[in-house]
Order: sequence, then structure tokens, then C-alpha cells
Amino acid sequence: SSFLISADMAHSVNPNYSAKYESEHKPQMNKGTVIKINANVRYATNSPGIVLLQELAKRAKKSSGDVRSNGQGVPLQMFVVRNDMPCGSTIGPMLSANTGVRTLDLGNAQLSMHSIRETGGAYDVEYSINLFESFFEHYGELESKIFVD
Repeated sequence: SSFLISADMAHSVNPNYSAKYESEHKPQMNKGTVIKINANVRYATNSPGIVLLQELAKRAKKSSGDVRSNGQGVPLQMFVVRNDMPCGSTIGPMLSANTGVRTLDLGNAQLSMHSIRETGGAYDVEYSINLFESFFEHYGELESKIFVD
């Protein structure tokens, strides 16, 4: 069966406005790909998709710049918008609704999105590449263990 990764970008926590973020959901640059979650379906992420991505991240090859002590796979971050804050959306929910394909919204953390000086983490690029490679290598094996129709 098909699966769509809606790979966009994610807002990195802005140090000038860190109080605008959920305390446990402050994406940082160079800390891994961000899984984007929203209760109002501004993102297409759901629980089985999160489990799939976590398993893929565990199986991904370690990145060359990774200094984490456990050295397993690639890191992931979760981002949930505060419920009293508005947020944008991605094409993920629309594509999922129109195609019926399971979809997950994710992206690398980026500071100052839509500004003249957007900034992203160099390590996050390799983390994402390794995560996507893991998706292509392991999706067939994991899909039947995670998704129940």
C-alpha cells in the first residue's frame, strides 16, 4: 500500500519568542527531523504514522556528524502547536483527503521561516536523507506490522 511523506520545513524555536511554544515541543536546528502534529488537522500526521517514522529512524544509518552517545539511527523531534496559537498548514491534509493515501507531515527545523535570512541546521540535511533512505529500505517490512485496515 502507498504512503506519502509530506516533507516540508518546521519552525525552529525562536529564542526571542520561546514562550510561544509548548514547553516540551520546541524544535531545534541540528537535533533531527521534526514530526509535525496538530489536533485541528493542519498537519496530516497520525499515531500509526508516528510509530512508523520512529521505527524507520531507529533503523536509519547513523549520520557522520552525529555526536549522540547511543549512536543509533537518526534523531527525531515532535512539534505540537500550542492550542491557543494559530498555525499554518501543509499540502499533507489536502493530499491525504483527496488521494486516500496515508500521510505524515515532517520537516527540518528552520529559524526565521519566510524571512530574507532563513536558517537551517547542516546536520539535519543528512539526518533527513538517512531517514528517507530508511523509509525506502524498510517500509515494506514495517507497514504490515504497524497499520491495521
